[in-house]
Amino acid sequence: MKIIFKALLISFLYGVIANAALMDDLMSDNSDMREKAKAILSSQSVENKLKNITALLDVYKTRQKPEANYAGEALSAAGASVVGPVLGRMKGDETADRSFYMGIIIDMGAEAAMELARFLNNDDKKLRIAAAVALIARNENIDKAVSVVSAYLKAEVSDSLFVLCLNSIGKVKEVKPAVITVVAEKLSDKNNLVRGAALRVLGNLGPKAGIVTKEIIPLIKDDIEENRVLALIAVSKIGEEAFECLPELLTLLKSENKLLVHNAIAAIEGIGVDPAKCVPALQELLLNEDLNLRASAASGIGSFGPAASGAVPALCKALKTATEDYEQTKILQALGSIFTEDAKAEVKAFRDKRKPKINKRK
Repeated sequence: MKIIFKALLISFLYGVIANAALMDDLMSDNSDMREKAKAILSSQSVENKLKNITALLDVYKTRQKPEANYAGEALSAAGASVVGPVLGRMKGDETADRSFYMGIIIDMGAEAAMELARFLNNDDKKLRIAAAVALIARNENIDKAVSVVSAYLKAEVSDSLFVLCLNSIGKVKEVKPAVITVVAEKLSDKNNLVRGAALRVLGNLGPKAGIVTKEIIPLIKDDIEENRVLALIAVSKIGEEAFECLPELLTLLKSENKLLVHNAIAAIEGIGVDPAKCVPALQELLLNEDLNLRASAASGIGSFGPAASGAVPALCKALKTATEDYEQTKILQALGSIFTEDAKAEVKAFRDKRKPKINKRK
């Protein structure tokens, strides 16, 4: 019995020493040594490999260079055995940046796809979500992965995985209307971070998110300023499909919050319809005391092209009083976009006036 015990102890100690030596080689500044160590790691028994993977994940989490980079390289090269432990970190560490861990799986080869697909049917809900998000990031098994994520988003209770799920939807190239509707439902979530994440996703979807414009309108008046800005950015990206937001945007032009006014102007530009209402409202801002707002207003007017011809006199007047190059440039660009005869004449006159005078020899 003693002999067996000694043999087991020696084997255990040998394994510990061997793993410690392997970790040293994996963290070596010598690239050849690291490559050899990665080959050994890939060929290890499942038990030893998992021990080393855990140790590498701990190093990777520190984000200390160059060790964290070396750990990431080793993990990406360790094969499908890495998938389970990485998903475990993604679902279990509430404070870590999950996308940081996900980077390991994204960098892995095709061997990770089958293992990730297997986790989509895991009994652990959070592991399923982590696998689905990773597959979406890798652009693999999209339909099934989106189905898993959408089912999770339909839940009544939001948690730290909600933002991860929402962000993953924003990376899908072809999103079905039913999924967009699920994302829009989160605009009324009590968690302002969830609302913000949903707005980012809808903005990234562009015109396709036009079907949920009505759900975005209340967020333009959200209690959180950041979410109001995100709503305006989303509207500007959705474009003409978000025309129902115009009344709110025109009202917002009268706000004293310059950040919101700037983004409201950008949203009006993005929508690009109803110049009869938009141009006069923007024209009023040409008299604002803030130079940047005046410049933004000029840009907004110019975005309507010839349809903004009624604003040419106001732009000409603003050009005469503008003292900064930035504002002058924006007004000239607006006049150039309108391109009516009087607008072209004003641009020419301004440029002629700025030309250096050349004394001709007698």
